[in-house]
Amino acid sequence: MKETATFSRRFPRKGFSLIELLITLALSLLLLGTFSTVFLKQVRFCQNIASQCSNEQIKNFVIEKIKQDIRAASEILPSSTNKELLLLVDGRQVGYTLASSKVRRRENTYTQYLTDVQEVKNLSFDYPKEKLVKIMLEDYSCLTSLGEE
Repeated sequence: MKETATFSRRFPRKGFSLIELLITLALSLLLLGTFSTVFLKQVRFCQNIASQCSNEQIKNFVIEKIKQDIRAASEILPSSTNKELLLLVDGRQVGYTLASSKVRRRENTYTQYLTDVQEVKNLSFDYPKEKLVKIMLEDYSCLTSLGEE
């Protein structure tokens, strides 16, 4: 017995017991799980905000392009409807419509899509006065007149 007491005095106990290590590991995993959950929620939130900003940019681009053509137009063609805007711009017929869930700009025989599928769900036009067009793109609406600079 004397040897054991001498041994423990010469070499004091260093390190942690197995229980202490297991408790530390469990607490570390709990903290890691909590932080990773919060981090993933923040990443999803940032992705959602980026997607909304991208959609807003697309809508602004479409409206600005339509307004640019309306301002440059000499007349609104009589065959224009609430679903299709037809303009005469420098002797060329320019039309806008929502086709196949995409905003289509048609200039004579050339067709250009301004959006991809499902980026815009609703596009309509109204003609409250002569030479005045109301553009309604989902939750946006604006009035633009011909020849306005």
